[in-house]
This record gives sequence, C-alpha cells and structure tokens, in this order.
Amino acid sequence: GSSSLNLQNNLSVISNVTFNGGLLNLNNNTLDLANTGSFIGESEASRAFTTGTGYIQATGMLNHPSSVNLGNLGAMITSNANFGTTVIRRGHAIQMGVSGSHNSIRRFYDIIPAINMNLKAVLRFHYFDAELNGIPEASLHQWKSNDNTNWDFVGADARDLAANYVEKKSINKFDRW
Repeated sequence: GSSSLNLQNNLSVISNVTFNGGLLNLNNNTLDLANTGSFIGESEASRAFTTGTGYIQATGMLNHPSSVNLGNLGAMITSNANFGTTVIRRGHAIQMGVSGSHNSIRRFYDIIPAINMNLKAVLRFHYFDAELNGIPEASLHQWKSNDNTNWDFVGADARDLAANYVEKKSINKFDRW
C-alpha cells in the first residue's frame, strides 16, 4: 500500500530487497547490497528514498561491462575498459548549485571504480518521476562533480521520457553524477 518502512540502522543485504508496495525511507542510513544483493520490483509507487543522507550501495567487478546495473540501482554502465572493483552509491539528496543556481533531481550516483581513467564509458542514468524535483524531464542533462560542490555540465546523448533515463557516452572518469 502507501505505507513507509523507515530504516533505523545501517543494513547489509546478501540476497534481494523486493518491493511489493510502499516506500523504503533510508533516513540517514546505508543499505549495503555488497556484491550479491539486488533491488527487485522497484517502481514509481514502491521504491527507496530519503530526505536525509542515507544511500544504497552495491559493489561488483566491472570488466568490459555491457549494460551492467550493479544491484539494479539504475546506473547502467557499458565500456570496453576494465574498471576493477567498483562501488555504486545511489542517494536521494538534492545536489545544490547544479546548473548555476538551480538544484538537481532527487537522485545522484557516486560511481567509484578502482581504475578510473580512460574509461570511454556510457552511463544510462535512470530515475523516477517522483524524483524530478519540479525539473521538466525534457530538459534533464547529466552533471558531474569531483567535490560535490562545483558541477560540470556533461549533457545528454540520449534520453527517454517514457523509460525515465538520460544517457551520456564517452565518459572517461567517474565521480558524483
């Protein structure tokens, strides 16, 4: 239904988090999927979120990834490069100062590969309509920051308003997106 489960502590999951209804509020906690966990059935009506500092993270070995979506968190990566062990963190805090004085949608990814240079990667950044924060989907672009304060415009090579993603090609290094 419309109920909300509020995470009170950090939580490690070794299998799946299955969404059948309601919301999972991370609060200020970490939900760690490690290298075996995954989100199943997350949707517009049944998903993880937070108004705090909480995030979800998944870890995996990315060697020439082809449409890999670690933990099913919505950051789909393709590349001919070897990233080594990679951590993907998905948070929902609004990022300040993106696009001049504007703010971001209610989703970001920290992508932390062991090898973070010359990646020539494609990032398909998925989101939910509830995370748009009043920003029109047709104007969504990718932005990146290496200090979580100053933002660089990256743009978009493709976007799909029905499938809720913005895609960028030829990414050589990952930071916060």
